Amino acid sequence: MFDTIHVNRVFDSSLRAVTVTEKRAPTDESVRLLKEMEQKARDNIIASIELDSNLVKGRVFVMKEWLSGKNNFAVLMDINGKRVEIKVSTDEYDSVESQMQRIYEEIGKRIAVEVMPAVFDEAKKAVLFK
Repeated sequence: MFDTIHVNRVFDSSLRAVTVTEKRAPTDESVRLLKEMEQKARDNIIASIELDSNLVKGRVFVMKEWLSGKNNFAVLMDINGKRVEIKVSTDEYDSVESQMQRIYEEIGKRIAVEVMPAVFDEAKKAVLFK
C-alpha cells in the first residue's frame, strides 16, 4: 500500500590536504611598475611655468585628462612663507582666455583667503572698526 523510498547517503570522511601558496610580486617587478607609473605621471604634465615676481613665487603645472577633455592646472605658490596648492580644472575646448580667466579667479580667491585674515587682525589692532 505504501511505497517507501529510502535514500542512503554516504559521507566521505577522509580529509583532503589543500596547499595554499602565496605569490608575491618580485621586488624587481614592483620597482619596474613604480617607474612606469612615475613616467606616466611625467607624461601627463604638458607644461610647467615658473612664477617669480615681487609678491608671488611658484610654479604652474598643466596636466591633460584625455578621456574627459579637461585641462587640470596645479598651482604651487609661496604666500607669506606658506606653501599653497591650488587645483583648477577647465574644459580643453574653452578658449585660452576663458581658461586663464578661471585660473586667475581661483588664484585670486586663494590669495585673498591666505592674506586677508592678517589684514583684518592688523585693522582690529589699529582700531579701524568701531
